[in-house]
Amino acid sequence: MKKKQTLLKVAMELIKDPKFLFNIGQQIGVAGVIGENRNRLVLFLACLTSAQEKPVSILVKGPTGSGKNNLVKAGLSVVPKEVLITRSSFSDKALAHGDTKLTQKIVYIAEHRAGKHAEFFRRLLQSEGELHHEATVVAGAMRGTEVASRVGAPVFLSTTTDDKVYPDDETRFLSLRADESSEQTREVVRAQFSGESQKEPVQLAAWHEVFRVLCKKIPIIRHPSWFGYLAERIPASEPRARRDVPRFLSLLKAVTLCRSYADGRRAKAEEIEITFADYCVAFQILADSFSSTFSAAHPLSLQVAAHVRELHSNFKRPIIVEELVKAMGWKKQLVYKWLADAVKHNLVTLSAGTHANNRKMYVPSELRPTSFLPEPQTLLDECAELDAVVHYEDPLTGDTCTLRRKLRKEGRKNCHQKSKLA
Repeated sequence: MKKKQTLLKVAMELIKDPKFLFNIGQQIGVAGVIGENRNRLVLFLACLTSAQEKPVSILVKGPTGSGKNNLVKAGLSVVPKEVLITRSSFSDKALAHGDTKLTQKIVYIAEHRAGKHAEFFRRLLQSEGELHHEATVVAGAMRGTEVASRVGAPVFLSTTTDDKVYPDDETRFLSLRADESSEQTREVVRAQFSGESQKEPVQLAAWHEVFRVLCKKIPIIRHPSWFGYLAERIPASEPRARRDVPRFLSLLKAVTLCRSYADGRRAKAEEIEITFADYCVAFQILADSFSSTFSAAHPLSLQVAAHVRELHSNFKRPIIVEELVKAMGWKKQLVYKWLADAVKHNLVTLSAGTHANNRKMYVPSELRPTSFLPEPQTLLDECAELDAVVHYEDPLTGDTCTLRRKLRKEGRKNCHQKSKLA
């Protein structure tokens, strides 16, 4: 009993630290991950949504050897074993016949294809939270049926080398891209030679208790009135936004829950409200993943497309590859590779007409956005309801950040209306 109380005390000290999210990211790194700072935190937040009404499932994409499974396993190191179900594969009807309730569980399938035969049942659990399978039963000359049922919408975590999976699965997962850059590879190689990857495992009992505390008696988390303005800034060009928004809200609520212990909101009431600082922190962690998932494009393609848009806005004309190379600081071959991918995903288009020396010139596409979540600075500048100054701890660096509203003569909008999403 005394040991349990000591563990809880340590856990509460960890949760109440204003740099809690940064610290949990560091802890996952100690478990064996080099880099991948954002992805570490996305995985942790997704695991926390297992206790919410709408859990968020994650599919980590990347080529062979990019460290996908290592990333997931390290992320799961801070999750207590009683909520975790690990499987190498599932047969066709296995998900209907298991005895374990799947409510508030996290199911890790090492390879997405390994669960292919159970795809239909998994989709039902993700969408409906329950499944009921009726099967024929034969006993001698007697024939009949029996119903196998499974209740619960768990968080599903898996990995794949496929850039795109079946459309019904794409909309049921938030896609994370493993960092496959040469810089990341160099850091991994350095760690291997230095022996960093051979560190002794740390005591995780306190972090497991942290997870239990966060998932126990989750308070009602209210939407603020400025969400009405945020709703108008989310792109609606693709129907999948209808699934991505609830997914984002679940993860934002997980961020709010983590931060509410340090700023006192959790101690004062059984209901807490999402703050703009919560959104700023969530944006830092989630913006790239949601933009990539929504557009079905690689994050590097999105970076190229964003630079094309920025240069086009500055120069008021189409952009050539050399200008992109100079602006991004990438090698020309790398720019060409991801520019071609950006064109393929209709994020960038070739400029019409002929140009000097037959040069190809590019303009941003008006059909598909390069981002899903609006920049915090944009919201702060345009939404008069928000406080003019906001402070928050950067979850990636641990530094305290400050945003200030930029003065504008016009364009600021009143955003007092209630959100339709609330």
